[in-house]
Amino acid sequence: MKTILSHNRVTLVYIAIIALWMISTSPTRGQNQTVEEQEYITAQTAYIDGLTAFENNDYEKAISLLNKAYVKLPNHPGINFALADAYLQINDYENAEYYSKQARTLNPENKWYHLQLVEIYKAIGNIEAAAKELRNALTHHPKDTDILFDLAQTYSQLGKLEQSNTVYNKLLQLKGEMISIRLEKLKNYNKLNMKDSAIVELEKIRTMDPGNLSTLHLLSNYYLELKKPDEARDVIGNALEINSNNPKSRMILADIYLTQSKWDSAETTLQILMEDSSLGNNTKEEVAHFIYSKYKSDPSKPAIQQIANNTFKKLTQNSQASGKAYRLAADFFLNTDQNNYALRALERATELNPSNDSVWQKRLQLLLNQRRFDDVIEAGKQAIENVPQDPILLYMLGNAYLSSRLYEKAEEHLKEASTLPARRPLKTNIFGSLADTYA
Repeated sequence: MKTILSHNRVTLVYIAIIALWMISTSPTRGQNQTVEEQEYITAQTAYIDGLTAFENNDYEKAISLLNKAYVKLPNHPGINFALADAYLQINDYENAEYYSKQARTLNPENKWYHLQLVEIYKAIGNIEAAAKELRNALTHHPKDTDILFDLAQTYSQLGKLEQSNTVYNKLLQLKGEMISIRLEKLKNYNKLNMKDSAIVELEKIRTMDPGNLSTLHLLSNYYLELKKPDEARDVIGNALEINSNNPKSRMILADIYLTQSKWDSAETTLQILMEDSSLGNNTKEEVAHFIYSKYKSDPSKPAIQQIANNTFKKLTQNSQASGKAYRLAADFFLNTDQNNYALRALERATELNPSNDSVWQKRLQLLLNQRRFDDVIEAGKQAIENVPQDPILLYMLGNAYLSSRLYEKAEEHLKEASTLPARRPLKTNIFGSLADTYA
């Protein structure tokens, strides 16, 4: 476990050695050395040896040695601090908290003693106590940026997001503009759903890092959510000036056009992406997902359906398209009652991924709905060869044979389906069809 002492152990060892050297070379050492001084040196030696054991990750030995030092020097804040860290390493939080409090009480000016106690409170899940201790530390170090940052983060953990941002504002006053702090404020505003305030932060970040496309994309989307398409268009125009070929920028531009009901411009923008040979399948699938989601959120607009329709046709015309692309296209065509296009997409999807049972099921179901029993039988035989012992596929194939009055074949497949695990409604249907083969 990395702890406060872990980051400062070498420094502490050196301090202890210097302290020991100062005592051992003092004028009172030697024949005139008192018992008290000898005990002090013994304690210091145990302290140094304890720190060395800690450095070597021998925490039990470190605790034993540090306790020897503590017996002689119980009011030494460094020994209490070291003991707390050693106990923290072995997850003995009760002792860790006790000695850490001792160290902080003995030397409240030392910020590391406060931060160690904060670390212990966080380890045991007492975040409120951690925040209180950080505020305590700030009474001694009101401008310490380490403490302030920790407090801001702790407030975020507690869900006190506005208080967190107040502390971040103080950090900005002390340290000047920093993207990392602006981003933390942005996260809090996002959680608070304060879009206007989030935009202020993004504009600040944009000023500091004007070429960052991720910032511009996020900012443009926020403007869109606030129904400010002109501002969104301005930001995404900036992004396209930086990189005119970035697909994310073009998708956001298409989204802006859709918001403004500029259907032709939206479709042209998406078609540019679909026809770009330099873009991979994943990007084109993302474009298709985008326009499909737009259609599903507002299926009453025929213009959006037409744009989606043309986009999916482009997607499936690509000879390199993946099985995933065809599955997505089939889903769209099914939802828009374009069964012939859906069948073509499903056929290609099963060719590309013949072990996908759900795609075979959709294909056979669509053929059954159209009462194309010969086609069901032909496709069904391929299906059960690639996906054996699937009760749904066997049931569909059996029904196709039954509807074609090929009773022996129907019985063969329905019997096999009846022996396989299946949900009760399917089982009922299978046995019902099987009974029909004997009628």
